[in-house]
Amino acid sequence: MDKNDFYNLIDIEDDEIPSAEYYLEHRGIAEHIRVANYLQSFIVNRKVRYCEVATAFRYDKRIRRILYKYLGYLEENIRAYISNN
Repeated sequence: MDKNDFYNLIDIEDDEIPSAEYYLEHRGIAEHIRVANYLQSFIVNRKVRYCEVATAFRYDKRIRRILYKYLGYLEENIRAYISNN
């Protein structure tokens, strides 16, 4: 898989290409293709836009950040309970 496979799946504006290049390098081409294919399953009459793929990644990051916060809190409580008993 290469970048062209991803670019053929989506609609991308010229000003979004530098951002896409950066995140393709850091997040991975296969991951981007998976997200684009998943989003495409909800859209019937057009291609997925790059901004929609980027929004899905940002949403995923926000969910993980919230979950890690509460998992850390739970871990601290369990550790305190074990050490106190």
